Amino acid sequence: MFIEELHLEDFLSHKETKIHFTQGMTAIVGANGAGKTSLIDAIIFALFNEKVRGEKMTDLIRRGSSSGKATVSLKFSEGGRRFTLRRERGRRGGDAELFREDSKGEETLVARGQNEVSEEVQRILGMDKETALNSVFVRQGEIAHLIDASPAERKKIIGKLIGLDKLEKSWENMREVEQYFEEKAKKYDVLKARLEEKEEQLRKVNEELKSVREEKEENEKIREGIRREYERVKCEYEEQRRRREAWQKLSEAIKVLSERLKAESAEVQRVQRELEEAENAFDEMRSLERKVQKLDILEEYARILADIERFSADLKREREERERVFSLTEMIKRSEHAYKRFSDVISALNALRDEEKTLKEHERRFLDVEAKREAALATLKKLNAEIEHLRETAMRFSLTTVSAKKERLHALERELSEKEEKLQELVSKKGRLNGRICEIAENIRILDAESECPVCKRPLEREHKERVKREFEEERRKLQEEIERSAREIASTQTEIERLQRERDAVRSLEIERLEKLEAEAEEVKEQMKEYEASLAELSPKIERLREVQAEIERLEAEKSELEKAYQEHIASKKALSGRNLEEIERRIRDLEVKIQDLEAKAGMLVEKMGFKPSDVEAALKEMRSAKERYEFLSAKASLRERLQRELSEARERLKHTKKELEEKERERDALEFSPEKHDEIEREFRETERKLTAVESSLNELRRREDALLAQIAEISASLSAMRKELAELERLRDFLHALRRIRDAFSKDRSQRVLRERLAPLISEYTREFLECFNLEISDCVLDEDFDVVAVKKGGEISVKAMSGGEKVAVAISLRLAIAKALSGKITTVIMDEPTTHLDEERRRELVEILKNFFKGSSSILPQMIVVTHHREIEDAADNLILIENVGGVSQVKTV
Repeated sequence: MFIEELHLEDFLSHKETKIHFTQGMTAIVGANGAGKTSLIDAIIFALFNEKVRGEKMTDLIRRGSSSGKATVSLKFSEGGRRFTLRRERGRRGGDAELFREDSKGEETLVARGQNEVSEEVQRILGMDKETALNSVFVRQGEIAHLIDASPAERKKIIGKLIGLDKLEKSWENMREVEQYFEEKAKKYDVLKARLEEKEEQLRKVNEELKSVREEKEENEKIREGIRREYERVKCEYEEQRRRREAWQKLSEAIKVLSERLKAESAEVQRVQRELEEAENAFDEMRSLERKVQKLDILEEYARILADIERFSADLKREREERERVFSLTEMIKRSEHAYKRFSDVISALNALRDEEKTLKEHERRFLDVEAKREAALATLKKLNAEIEHLRETAMRFSLTTVSAKKERLHALERELSEKEEKLQELVSKKGRLNGRICEIAENIRILDAESECPVCKRPLEREHKERVKREFEEERRKLQEEIERSAREIASTQTEIERLQRERDAVRSLEIERLEKLEAEAEEVKEQMKEYEASLAELSPKIERLREVQAEIERLEAEKSELEKAYQEHIASKKALSGRNLEEIERRIRDLEVKIQDLEAKAGMLVEKMGFKPSDVEAALKEMRSAKERYEFLSAKASLRERLQRELSEARERLKHTKKELEEKERERDALEFSPEKHDEIEREFRETERKLTAVESSLNELRRREDALLAQIAEISASLSAMRKELAELERLRDFLHALRRIRDAFSKDRSQRVLRERLAPLISEYTREFLECFNLEISDCVLDEDFDVVAVKKGGEISVKAMSGGEKVAVAISLRLAIAKALSGKITTVIMDEPTTHLDEERRRELVEILKNFFKGSSSILPQMIVVTHHREIEDAADNLILIENVGGVSQVKTV
């Protein structure tokens, strides 16, 4: 795969970035956080829909993105064909498209959708995602790890790159599966014993079923004999029951007729008594008739007396009303002056209250302004206190303006940056010195163990060896002194940095801007207070007038209270007098006097008609009304005589008919010849036979239920046996599977397939490593990787270990080895992307890495057409054919191709 173009939109820190890649080495250089590694993340995301950083896929979307989605377009070629891959991710999902370009430059859609595009990319590359990542991408720190790792760690790193760790993990995971199936296989013997128990249980149940069926046949024979006897007795019992029902019906009818006969006799006697009472009532009614006839005259006399009494009361009231009119007229004349003065006072009060309402609005405004003035005064005091505090704080640093604060901060930041750069230089220098001391210690160890010079590779005499060791020891002593001086300078520089940081933080915390803002606010408050004072002066005369109006209202209210009683009396008198007409009252008095005289004349005439004048009219009325009520009662009773005579005749006829019907029913009952004793005897015999038949039926039902239960039990046992036999067969197949699984797991062990893979891959990786080493123009003629992935280099003097190599040789061998692993995984290698290959390398080894990369690409384009290196070290620029600089401006990555 050869990468041609990468286009990012709203991806991580990139708003819109487009980069064209060419053959050779492309260096992407920028400070930490500039957005370099985001380019590698974008390539991995485009190819495999994989997120390298963040918890969610939506973390890939740039903060502040207006589109709400991250988009990556990647153009690459593979096998002579060009492809364009576009993948995007939004808040609610994403999409992907893959196009293939033909010879005319026209694009054809190959796949669409996240999973479909990822699968098509793997098919085009001819490898899965993990293999592609390990063959194309060299992760941060891998080069240094391959150089510095112990043989065991290096074996583990290379094993992980070529996928041996997955075989090891599969071997470990299969142990859990093996244990699971071992547990299940343990059930075989237990299940086999349970199967034998079930078969024995089935045999016993079949024997019990046979016994139940024999007993059932015997009971069925007994039931037939009892049933024949039952049918005979049943016929006799039903005949007796029929006769008993007829006898009971006749007896019931006789009882009803007897009761009816008794009731009809009582009815005849009742009608005879009521007829006698009606005759007596008729005689008494005739004796009261003359007395009742005078009741109407007496009632008319009583009504006239009541009218006379009512008109007399009305006459009295009218005369009293006439006196009341005279009194009210006199009172109105007395209160006329007070009524007029009260009205004048009310009018004056209303006018003053209207003025008071207007003046109170001015008073409300006066109080509101006064409250605002007090609040403004309190605010001004608070602002002055805070301004004084901020001025004192700012004066400690002699800073009183915002521009002075910014200048001071800028100076501190500049000085702090210089100190930090100096500290970084000192730390780097100390690291280089420590690295050189380690090399000297290794060279001294090699001098003790080898017979040639570790530097020039020439044979060493004893004296020469001792001299070289002394030179190394002297150099190491000087380096140690230099390290101590560097350590002291580092400590001093760190102390100065801390002091500058404290001063910077203190200056940052100064609130100069707030001080200026508070001073402006204080001036605004003072202006407001002037406005408030002017408003108060303008409103003061209106407040004085309000006090005068309120005093006048109080005086008028007092006068109104004094006049109010006379005013109310005048109003009440006028109101009472309205509607009263003295002439009308006089006319009504005369009319009432005439009506009373007429009624008294009528009363005298009625007394003459009655022949007496009752001393107590109410008592006489009560007596006559009582006599009339008695007369009406007796009249109603006497009117029943004819009806009662007819009822008596009809009742006697019904009594005669009922006696005749009763005699006929008694003769029919005697003709049945029914005996209750014989009926009870036959019923007992029938019940006993029925009981025996029921008992036999119950026994048969019980036997049938037992038979059904046994059949169900047999079916259940048979089903259980079938399931157990099936499970047993499954367990037999499981035991066979477990045996096969153990053989498969054994094949994944370290001593089997993993060892075979190491034996086969080690020579291939060694061969590819030699090919890449030839590009570096080193003295190493060969590099061998044994089956434990230990590295041995061959030079003119013989084999040397990694530890005995120089710094440059280590870097060259590590790069060659890593590229060889990538080629062994993919079968070919077109593009390699390195992420921060200088991580964990000191300055000297970084320079050696740059020289190695320069030599590598002088004539190796046919071996590796494209290498992309992402780094924050500027030294890599010297080895690059193409240079891309990245910086972060306001949180957005900016790309510049040099």
